[in-house]
Amino acid sequence: MKTRSITRALILATVTLAGVTFSFAQNDPKPAEAQQALASNPADAKFDMLAQLGLAREQKQEIRRLNAKRKPLMQSAQLRLREANRLLDEAIYADVIDESAIEERLREVQSSQGDVQRIRNSGELAIRKLLTPEQLVRFRELRQRFERGRIRQELIDRRQNMNRRPTDVPLSTPANNQPIRQFLKQRRQR
Repeated sequence: MKTRSITRALILATVTLAGVTFSFAQNDPKPAEAQQALASNPADAKFDMLAQLGLAREQKQEIRRLNAKRKPLMQSAQLRLREANRLLDEAIYADVIDESAIEERLREVQSSQGDVQRIRNSGELAIRKLLTPEQLVRFRELRQRFERGRIRQELIDRRQNMNRRPTDVPLSTPANNQPIRQFLKQRRQR
């Protein structure tokens, strides 16, 4: 008899909990809750940022045009930066150290980084010029919220990585007969 009543109570509690959960899931989040959710997920916040500015159709078209023009330039600059970094690594880990070659490769990396930053900043400036003063104020607020969410996520990720036991992290070390340069090259390709 007691077993039946306990079973009935558990079933009733499960059904009640499921009903409450279902009813909460059906409710639309309030605008403040939606914005907080966006701030906690930086990728969603960045995607939604321009939508929240209330851009005019012409502004949206101009931003699309600017991004289409900037995209191949950015891809090319990023490719050049990756290649410059690869060449610098090769120069650093070469069998014979050639400091002049390393310095040259370092200058190429710095130049490539400057190009990437220049393209990124010129794109942001062009978009900023399209915004009205009200949109600019709203953009700054959204950008700050996005940055706080990004920083919060980085801290969470760091804590999770710190809490990971050393046995959780796969160790990859070069075999005794494998030169360090080849080992690093293989790791980079993965």
